[in-house]
Amino acid sequence: MADQIQLPALPASVDRKTAQALYPLDAFGAMQPIAINDRLVPADTCRQALAAAQAEISGGTPKESAARAAKRIVDQYPKMSKEPFHDEQTYKLGLVALLMEYPGTVVQEAMREVPRRYSWMPSQGQIVAVLDEYMASRRMIIIGAKRQIAEHERREKEAAREAEIARDRDRVRTGFDELMAGLKSVGKEREPTND
Repeated sequence: MADQIQLPALPASVDRKTAQALYPLDAFGAMQPIAINDRLVPADTCRQALAAAQAEISGGTPKESAARAAKRIVDQYPKMSKEPFHDEQTYKLGLVALLMEYPGTVVQEAMREVPRRYSWMPSQGQIVAVLDEYMASRRMIIIGAKRQIAEHERREKEAAREAEIARDRDRVRTGFDELMAGLKSVGKEREPTND
């Protein structure tokens, strides 16, 4: 079912196949449990994807980069009217402050998406929605990677427990076989002879 999911955004350092395998939501947005027989993404790949996604959502965008992104957004739309509540400079400053709160990779990806979505100058709330969508995809990768790592650990513990049970079973079986052999030899010694 993972290949049917349309991911809104992927961390640049995580390949699409891995991201889809780690994405914990189905096409309806429901969290999918990991079944006992599900194939897991290799643990090392999960750890790399986790580290990459965590690195991408940490920190903010430097002021200069945020200012360039804000200018790019504003320049893609027709000039705003000169009414006092449509002050372009104030809008840009607010947009720069907003963009500085988000990581640079998220800002870059979201800024490519904003002009595709909005025909008119978007409000800061609309831009936040796009930024949050891109952040959410990374958070879902983090959740999925953590879930798969936990499942790897659970399966490893279960395999170790089963191996221990098998060793105990072999030890008990060997002890039982020795006991039975001893009882048979004692039984042969006590059998009456017909002399």
